[in-house]
Amino acid sequence: MKKMKMRTLILAIGLITAFLWGGTSYASIIWDYSPGTTGGTVTSDYWSNNYNSQSFAEAVSFTSNTTVGGIDIYSGRFNNLGDSVTVRLWSDNAGHPGILLDKIITTLSIIDTDGAVVGEYRNHADITPLTLTAGTTYWIGMTGSGDTDINQTGLYGVSGGDGQMAQFNGGDTFSYFATVTGDMAFRLEDTTNPVPEPTTMLLLGLGLIGLAGVRRKFQK
Repeated sequence: MKKMKMRTLILAIGLITAFLWGGTSYASIIWDYSPGTTGGTVTSDYWSNNYNSQSFAEAVSFTSNTTVGGIDIYSGRFNNLGDSVTVRLWSDNAGHPGILLDKIITTLSIIDTDGAVVGEYRNHADITPLTLTAGTTYWIGMTGSGDTDINQTGLYGVSGGDGQMAQFNGGDTFSYFATVTGDMAFRLEDTTNPVPEPTTMLLLGLGLIGLAGVRRKFQK
């Protein structure tokens, strides 16, 4: 009888808590040029990155249709939550940014050190989901808006990178490749297909274990 009560308690705690935590999840990282993951050499954490002056973009492509719902930019500057940023997406034109496909004005919603190395910060912004077609090259970047300069970390030695960023001087039109900056330190995330948060999975597992125990008890 005591064992049955214990299993029932585990079942109740697991299922109720899993229900309460069920909405918590991690976004899926679908492109990772973060300093902490790539192990690349930092050229600078303070490249000027402002829409009205100097800003950057990098090329991305995927093997299947992919939805981008968030972007991270790495910087040596501790920016402010709520700072206005501009995310832009371009087509590819013979290896450099071509036609501007989308421009999203949003704000920084997370500032932490996830994926960063010492002295850096991750600046995250959620965006209106962008659907990228499989096998197509796009260029994407995030800059400060107005007077906000979120700065940009550059990386050498990134696997698959070319050691340079596409640079824009005061607008949406590609200017040239900044060969001394390194690749853009950033990540892309799919917020429409999140990965369940580990605690939720653990609690749900406990609930299922309890349920299995109760079933075995009743079948005897």
